[in-house]
Amino acid sequence: MVNDVETCPHVKLQSSFFESYHKICAQVFTRNNLRRCCSVCKKSNKRTLRCLECEFTGCLWDDHFEQHVKELNHSFGADLKNSHIYCYSCQDYVYHPRLEMLRIKVQNIRSWQNKHKRLPDRYEQTISLNPYEKYPSICPTAGLRGIQNLGATCFMSVILQSTLHNPLLRNLFLSGFHTSENCKRSSCMTCAIDNMFASIYASKEKTSFYGPTVILNLMWKLSKSLSGYSQQDGHEFLVYLLDQMHSESGGDNSFPCNCPIHKIFSGSMKSVITCCECKTKKVATDPLMEVSLDLHEPSIQGCLERYISPEQIQYTCSNCNAKVATKQLFFDKLPPTLCLQLKRFEQNSFAMSTKVDKLITYPMLLKMQYNFNHDSVNYQLYAIVCHKGTLDTGHYIAYTLFQGHWYLLDDTTITVVPESEVLKTQAYLLFYHEKNLVYDDEHVEKS
Repeated sequence: MVNDVETCPHVKLQSSFFESYHKICAQVFTRNNLRRCCSVCKKSNKRTLRCLECEFTGCLWDDHFEQHVKELNHSFGADLKNSHIYCYSCQDYVYHPRLEMLRIKVQNIRSWQNKHKRLPDRYEQTISLNPYEKYPSICPTAGLRGIQNLGATCFMSVILQSTLHNPLLRNLFLSGFHTSENCKRSSCMTCAIDNMFASIYASKEKTSFYGPTVILNLMWKLSKSLSGYSQQDGHEFLVYLLDQMHSESGGDNSFPCNCPIHKIFSGSMKSVITCCECKTKKVATDPLMEVSLDLHEPSIQGCLERYISPEQIQYTCSNCNAKVATKQLFFDKLPPTLCLQLKRFEQNSFAMSTKVDKLITYPMLLKMQYNFNHDSVNYQLYAIVCHKGTLDTGHYIAYTLFQGHWYLLDDTTITVVPESEVLKTQAYLLFYHEKNLVYDDEHVEKS
């Protein structure tokens, strides 16, 4: 089973590790006796990590911390901005429930101390350094909250829910890759998304919901096509959101783009045109952010096979001038996050928009064997967006996988649902993540 919150397999819960982490957390949240500058370059204006096995402090982005752990075979560092743990073996920030509980306890106590100027000893004693203590869940509802409908904004809410439950995006934002404190833009959608992650994954309130007013106002300001209170298309908002975050996180028009958003969502397609006479081939490679599927087959697997099946086209061969060729698409590089759009909105012969209410079956686990190099990739379904009703009076809802259970998210209403119900929905958007991107029961990670 794929868990919603992954535990780093490299963390060894020893008392010395807890004591070292507790000491750093206390220094971070009080800012006392804390040297934030890098031991190598002496700069303090960069993301720095304190080694949990010695006193070394090193830059993360300039590889000074990496050089240190390679030389001394150390593994972990604590971020001196927020105390989050970085694992060199995972090459990422990691979250362990016991360590996170310790971090939150220290943060809460130091916050109380700063407010009241004095900390009774009995509060300090509540911080257990026993690595085998069975901590409760940090925030039983953290990460699972309804989103307020601000007036025909359900199209936005369902995409935000799919964003919140993407494990790669979640880890990216919770690691602090983009924060409003370090951003100089006056209007930044990525800052708003970062604040949303921080708010939803930190809340303990079971009845609270999230109001996306800042995101809505920014969308109206930055995208004229999505402004106003009329119902919009969820897929169009998804495209806008990813493109906006791509631009704000340093992305450009190069291919492939190395920005964090494209690393999560982008792949590539190969288009092969073959002359029917002389068999000359013309191959082109294009970026892939999503797959839009016609609904001519009863299953997603059938729709995908049809998508890449060869078709005859009118084409003038540069070698023999023949006019007929075949064109076939191949998945050259499959993305870590696979987004499938089912074309439920189309125009009929009278140029009128209609909705296709056809049930297309789809699996929880999707094995993609359609790529150019014939390698297979296993995907786990984690979110679904559905459109109920007609084109004029429709409503969007979402289903998400959270801590091993499926939930129906209808604006601020959250309902646990069985997997059998999830598989019977008329999906509009399907979101899969590469299955071995998260740790399974045997702690297998992506190679």
